[in-house]
Formats: sequence, C-alpha cells, structure tokens
Amino acid sequence: MSALCEQVQDFFAGELSAAAADAFRDHLADCERCQGELHELLQLGALEAELARPATSLHWARKRRVLVAAALPLAIAAAALLWWAGHRGEHDTEDPVVLAQAAHRTIEGRLSYPGASQYRPYDIDRAAQPQPESIPLAKLATLEERGDFHGVAAGYLLLDEPERALKYLDRTGHSADADSDRALALLLHGEPERAVILLGDVLSRKPGHPQALWNRALAYRALGLSLAAASTFDEVATLDEPGWSDEARARAASLRADIEPHIAAYKQFYRQGMAFAAGTAEMSPTELAAFPGLGRLLFYDVVRAAPTRERLAALTAHARALDSAFAGSHLEDFVARAAAADPAVRGPLARRYAEILAGHRPTGARARAYVDALRRAGAHDLLIGALAYLGPGHIRVASEDLSELSRLASATGDPWFRLFAAEQSAQDLIDHHQSDRAVVTLLAASRVCEQHPIVYRCAKIAGLLAWHYLRQHRTSLGARYAKRAWDLARRGGDYWIGLTALTTLAKAAEVRDDISASALPLARAYLEELSLRAPDNCTYQSYGDQIVTMMLVNRGRNEDARAYHERWRHEHAACADAPLTLAEAYVGAHVYAGDGSAGAITRIRGALHRLREAAVPGSGHRALIDHTEGRLLLGREPDTARKLLRRAIEVASAAPATDVEARQARGYSFALLALDAGRHGDYQQALELLAEEAKVAVPARCAVGAALEDDWLVVVRGPDGAIGGAVTPYAHADLDVSNLVTQPFVDRLAGCAVVDVIARPPIHGSAKLLPPQIAWRYLTRRGTQPAAKVGPSQWLLVTDARPPDSLGLGHLAPYRGASAPDQWLHGQTATPSRVLTAMKTATVISIHAHGLVDLETDQASFIALSPDPNGDFALTAAAVRGQRLAGAPLVILGACEAARGAFTFHEPWSLPAAFIDAGASAVIASPAPVGDVDAAAFFDAVRRRIQAGEKPAVVLRDLRAAWRDRPGAGWVNRVLVFD
Repeated sequence: MSALCEQVQDFFAGELSAAAADAFRDHLADCERCQGELHELLQLGALEAELARPATSLHWARKRRVLVAAALPLAIAAAALLWWAGHRGEHDTEDPVVLAQAAHRTIEGRLSYPGASQYRPYDIDRAAQPQPESIPLAKLATLEERGDFHGVAAGYLLLDEPERALKYLDRTGHSADADSDRALALLLHGEPERAVILLGDVLSRKPGHPQALWNRALAYRALGLSLAAASTFDEVATLDEPGWSDEARARAASLRADIEPHIAAYKQFYRQGMAFAAGTAEMSPTELAAFPGLGRLLFYDVVRAAPTRERLAALTAHARALDSAFAGSHLEDFVARAAAADPAVRGPLARRYAEILAGHRPTGARARAYVDALRRAGAHDLLIGALAYLGPGHIRVASEDLSELSRLASATGDPWFRLFAAEQSAQDLIDHHQSDRAVVTLLAASRVCEQHPIVYRCAKIAGLLAWHYLRQHRTSLGARYAKRAWDLARRGGDYWIGLTALTTLAKAAEVRDDISASALPLARAYLEELSLRAPDNCTYQSYGDQIVTMMLVNRGRNEDARAYHERWRHEHAACADAPLTLAEAYVGAHVYAGDGSAGAITRIRGALHRLREAAVPGSGHRALIDHTEGRLLLGREPDTARKLLRRAIEVASAAPATDVEARQARGYSFALLALDAGRHGDYQQALELLAEEAKVAVPARCAVGAALEDDWLVVVRGPDGAIGGAVTPYAHADLDVSNLVTQPFVDRLAGCAVVDVIARPPIHGSAKLLPPQIAWRYLTRRGTQPAAKVGPSQWLLVTDARPPDSLGLGHLAPYRGASAPDQWLHGQTATPSRVLTAMKTATVISIHAHGLVDLETDQASFIALSPDPNGDFALTAAAVRGQRLAGAPLVILGACEAARGAFTFHEPWSLPAAFIDAGASAVIASPAPVGDVDAAAFFDAVRRRIQAGEKPAVVLRDLRAAWRDRPGAGWVNRVLVFD
C-alpha cells in the first residue's frame, strides 16, 4: 500500500497543501483502493449535507425525499463534482487571480475567497455614494472561463453588486467559505436576518471560521444588536490574525462606547426621575428631555404629585422642553389644567399621590376611598394615574375601570393617554381571551401612532400586536410588529422597552424555527443581546434558556437540549433556583420527560402545583398546567399522567374558543394520548382519540388515522373493520408523509368506496398521504354545525381578481364556465370584504384566483384578491374563520396551494380548515400548484357532479383518473377533499 493512501482523509477534508493535493490526484487515478474509500466519503458527505439541510416546509421536505430516492447515483456524482471543484478552487494556486489590489478595502465585510481575503484597512471616501473598488472585467471573465464562480462572486462583492454575486454563488457548492461569502452578499443586499441564519450554519460546521465570525458581527450590528456584535468581534480578536484582530478590537470598543454609556445613563435617569417624581430630588428641563419617552412618563407623575401652584409653575419649563421633543403642547396644557384646580382640594390629593409613588400604596377600602375622592374632586389627571397604580399588579387598570379610563383619556386630547388606554384595553381583552377584539383596538392605536409617533407608547402597541399574531402562528405579521417595536425602542433610546422587544423578536424566531427549522441562530442573536443588556436579570436570562432549549427539543435534539439547559443552570446558579414559570416548567417537561433526575421531576411538579393553585379554575392556563404535568409523568407514572391529560382536555374543551392556551392544551394532550395508545398497540383507542379530538364519529371501516408528536402514528381500518397500525421514529428533519401509510396498509384499504382520514396537524392537508387512485377525504373539525340547506342553490363565483402589481402576479386565463353563477364578483369587485359578505348566504362558492404562501415563514396560504379601500387584498384563514356560513356551502378553491396549512401541532390552521370551521359542508382545494389553463374546466366538472349528488371523494378520484393522461394535468392528483 502506497504511503499516499494514508492521505485520503486529509485530501477529502481539504487539509493537504496544493502540491500534496496535486500529487494525491495523480496517485488517485490508478489506485482502486483510494477511489473506493473516497467514494464512500463522498456518499457520507452527501448524506450528511442532505440531513443537515433544514426542511423549510412540508411540501419541499417531501419533494427532496423523492428526488434523493429516485436519483441517488446522480446526487453522489453531483456531490463529487462540487467537492472536487470546491477543493481545487480553495487550494489550486496556479496563476491566482488577485482581485483585491487596492491599499484599502471599501466593504466592511470579509471575503473568504483567496484572491480577496487578505487584510487591508477599511477606508471609504466621505461622499454621498462611496466608490467601490476598481476590478478589470477581464479578471472576472478569466474566472468565469475557469468555472470559478466563487471568484466571480467575490469580484462582484468588491464591486458592491451583491445581487450579481448571489447569482454566481448559486452556481457554487456549499463550502464554509462559499456560504460565508454568500451571507456577506445577503448582508450587503439588506437581508441581515438571512445572513445571520446562514452564518450560524457555517459556524456550526466550522467553528471559529474567521470570515463568518466577522460577517456575523456586522449582521448583528445591522440588526441593532450592538453588544452581541461587540462580543463577536471579541471572538475574532482572539484569533490573532495580523490586521484583522486589531481592527476587531477597535470595532468592539467602538460598539460598546456607543451603547454602554447610553444604558448606564438611562438607568441613572430612571432612578433620578423616580426621585424627582416623588419630590426627593430635582432635575433640570434639559436633563428631563434627555430621554423624552421615559421623561414624559415620569413627568406626568411629577405634575400629579405637585401639591401647590408654585410647584406647578416651576414645572412649566420642563413641560416646554418635553413638548419641544414631541412637537406639541400637551404637557404644558397638562400643567396648566393642574394649576387651575383649587389648591385646597387638589393639594392633599396630590400629597397622597406622592406617597403612592414612594411605595405606600393603599389597598382595599382605602384605595377605593382615594379613587372616589379623586372622582368627586374632578382631579382627572391624578385619577388616570391612580387607576393604573392601584389596579391589579400596581401597573394595570382594573377591567371595571377601563371604560372610565377611555373617557378620561379622550377628554385630555393627548395622544399619549389615548394610546395608554388602548394598550390597557387590549391587554384586558387578551387576558379574557378576546384577542380578535384586542387586535382591532391595537390596529386603531397603530393608526394613531402614524399621526403621533410617540415612540415609548407606540413601541408597546407594536409589541402587543406582535404577541397576538405569534400566538396565532401568523409568523410574518408577528415578526413585522416585533421588528417595529425594536426599531421604535432603539429610536427613542428606551432601554426597558428594548428589552421587551428583544424577547418578542426571540419568540418570533422560535415560532419561525418551529416552521422552517432554520431560525435558531437568529433567536440566539436576539437572546445574546438580551443577556448582555440585562446580565443580572434572572427573568431575561431564564427566558433565553427556555427559548433555546425548546428550539432544540423541537428539532429532536433532546440530549443537546438537556445539556444546554443543565449548562445554563450551572452558569446561572443564582437564577436557576428561582420559582419556575409555566413556560419554564413546560420546557422542563420536554427535557426531563424520559429519564430526568428525581430532583428535576420534583422541582417541576412543585412549581406546577404552585401554579395550579394560583390559576383561574376552568381556564386554558389551568388546562395547560395539567397537560404539562401529564407530559412530564407519562413515561414514569402513566396512569397519573393519563388522568392529568384527560383533565386538561375536559377543562380546555369547556373554555372559550378564543382561549389560545386551551386550544393548545387540548390538541397537545390528545396527541400524547393517541401516541401513548399506539405505543401500547391499542390502535382502536388511538383512532377513537383522534376522532374525539376532531369531533367526528369513529369510522367503523375504511379509515386512516395519523398523528405526529415525538413519533409518527398511523392507524388503518379496512373494509372489514379490522384495525392495525404502527408507531415509527420521527427524524425531526423529514416531514415526508408519502411513505407513512405503507403499501401493506394501502392494500388493506382495497374495496373501500371512500376512505375517511383523521389526521392531526401538521399531517392534515398533506396531498401524498394516500395514492390518488383511492377515493379519500380529510375529516375536519368544525366549530359551527352546517345549516340545513333550505331553498334554491346560491352559487357565488369569484374570478379575475386584480391583486396589487407589487406582488408580480400574472393575469389568470379568462374564466369560461358552462353556466352562469347567481352572484359573480370579478375584477375590482372581487375584494376580501365583498367576498366575505357574499359567502355568508351562498350554498356553493367557487374562487379562481392566485394562491400565495409566505415563503419566508411557511405560513398558511391565502388567496390574493383585489384590494379593499384600506389596501387589504388577502383572503386569509383568520378572516374566514370568523364568519358564519349559513348556506353550508360547498367551497371550491381553484388557487395554487390553497390547502397549504401553517406548521402547527395543536390544531389545523389553513383555508380549508377555516371554511369547515365556519360552516362549510365540504372544501375542495390543493396544497400544491394548480394549472391555470385547465383549472376552470376541472373544478367546474367537480362542482357539477357534487351538486348532482355524488360524493366529493369519489368525484375527485374519477376525475383524477380521467385527466391522468392530459398534458400538464398532473396537478389534479394533489386536489383534496376536506369534509
């Protein structure tokens, strides 16, 4: 055996010098042993890369599985080609093309490409449009001729043309170097979040990658994460690279110099401002206006606590200084109104208010007596503050006082108080599970913010909207408002508001990661900034632990999750023993459910017992507590656990439908019980549980049940009523359901006229669960029982919508139906509001339009219609779910991906599920693209046959077979029935 054979591993890893690599290539041509070993390494590399790639959606995960299974040899060959080209590109030094020749670099980022990776100080002209480097096009042509697309991309990055760079990077492999440069291109293109995610992947593959660390620091800075960026530059500095390390130290110092004094000043300002409000210290007008948002908040209390006209007169200059910051006169008016009051009446009330600010809060009858005295005196300025300070938790206005607060706020004419009243009202509605009403209040407040951008208040409004949408898994909207809250907090320099915004951004990343399995690096970025800004705050430190731990659990990395959590407890010993919140206990129930220590189990159960005693009986919160304990004990004390899960279901089922925690507790508990039954071989019970959750009768024959929790569950009942099933491991990276119902199970369904499928999300709505040759339908839980069909059919047809041009959607083929509808909304009349109104009495609804999915977040699809006057063009699941469809309509959604659901585990969230919930009798839709030319003819044929009395599932099976051989009609195999 040649000594060169010992180098095959190093050659594959790219760790040989250029000369040694060339020598090994010469040897490889004649050595069958090395060829075989390299072939195995390539196979492993291709497989590892495939498994590491995030499954961004159910659809694409299935597609990838099919491609890999069908063309493995081609995949290996392609991997070999990319590997060979990438390694030669990294180490081949013949005739190198040096791209970066100027004395200074004009982009802050670092390139990994060898011809542009050397250190050069960063320097640009202070011009309106800094000039990029000058690179002869001949050099780029030489690189392209060589097939060195990474080099061409590096050239375009130096030329400040990231879009062109990305196109060339798409033609390269996914080495750490290429992906680091790809992330830099995304950053330069204005997409720092995507850059952070990609750089997180690079650094997980190659920890300490210098260019990736540097570029991540820049991406963090672009997101406003100054301290996290400084910390990352610190990591670069430790690498001791000539030039780069010194610049990294300087950049870290500069970032800290910008933010740390600001944070320290804010905290000092707050302490001094509280003393000023309590009358134990003074502040000048200039000092008070240094942080206008917090200053305004404190100043209202300063005025309320001022007992004399002399004291109020001394505050006029402060009011003018703050009004100047807000371009208004509200604060000066506020002082003037207080000064106009009778000092003999107002003085004692103001002194009592100052005592409240100092921490001497009355309770019970004394608190009510003080509030009543304020009302009798007409001291409305003090009354607004007292309602908040003396309400629940000393920061909330009691529910019974909210209408009074709204009247008082409107009477002031001050938008600050209007926004405060809106925030308090919305939070109360959310607490009482009326989130739909809450969002109306918050959106109205957002419009006030457009006219009066009061940063402190508007950031709070945006944060509440973000949480509302995230709880509904409306990830795109949630992330949008979370970013708005963060941007407003940064603009106003409001430290505490910024911390809350960071928690919301991290939550948005967690929800997104649950959908696309790619946002863990983004969540960690926000949480690192949160940790560095509040290093001694156990609430925020613990929040970061629970977010990351749960994200690891969701990826199936339970051992990593436990190791991370235990490491956090060790590093934060002062916080680790604090009383657990429900969120922390819920995370712990996942981490320790299998084989946690007795101490960990006892601690979590103790916390749940404490939380249960404080919870409102019959609430979703109480149900979620029972669910959490049941999850924790299912593998240890199964009988106790099952009782807890059952109790969680009973409590949740009796809670209001708007209670999000109740819906989660119900869905998660049914999933655990069904999987538990399957693991014990009781497939009859598993099917009964799935039917109970969906509120449908248990099929006596011809049925499939499916669920996904920690494992896959499938239950199959044939035409003879015999039942069987299987529980198989869930890889957490593969959401392919096409092989869930295996061929032996499919064979059991032979002879079934129609197969009823009861599937939990995220399986519900998948097109490949059963073959198209079978007549099958998804049984879907409804919230409203279909009305009895009385009177003639009312067919609503929606076509030819004109969504905004900014969406870049082409015109669909003109609709040519065989018969005329009873109501036809088309063109500019096909708006969401008009469609929703017309749907209420229709018995048949046909919509032919574009269907869209938020590709970034893999959210549920929506139908793009013509804009309403307010600009809204999307017919969403949320909008449909709030309707009452009195005509029990058959709904046909002739739109691409109209059945595509959000990635949720507690309940289906999709347009078909929303229509069924609103009262539709059946929905026909596809989770896949729909062909435009033949769609009208196909869906019209479906409609006519169903209206003639045929079963929808049978109609679809027959039409799929009839259209099978038509060119371009393969999409019909993905059309589904929801019943």
